[in-house]
Amino acid sequence: MSSKNQRPPEAIEDLQRMIDGAAGSRPQPASVGRSVHYVSRGSADGFFRPTCRAAVITEVADAALGIVGLCILNPTGLFFDQHVRYSALNEPGTWHWQERI
Repeated sequence: MSSKNQRPPEAIEDLQRMIDGAAGSRPQPASVGRSVHYVSRGSADGFFRPTCRAAVITEVADAALGIVGLCILNPTGLFFDQHVRYSALNEPGTWHWQERI
């Protein structure tokens, strides 16, 4: 295999996180005050696409399932949501750990 067909290490890490998320595991426990990303739902007509937003965990409703309460930081203000589930697949209406840069 040529080097241009090989995936960089960060792509492999992203794939592993997706596999971990699909299996229902999380790489680290959720706790109050942690910074995470929330994926907005977007609009039903598709005009507004789902977008990643900064968020802070305000409560842990179910640690085993990764269900938390969030304070979501939008450009136009704060939004609070409860019972938000974890997804490493970045699905709309879910939260995930911030990507490493």
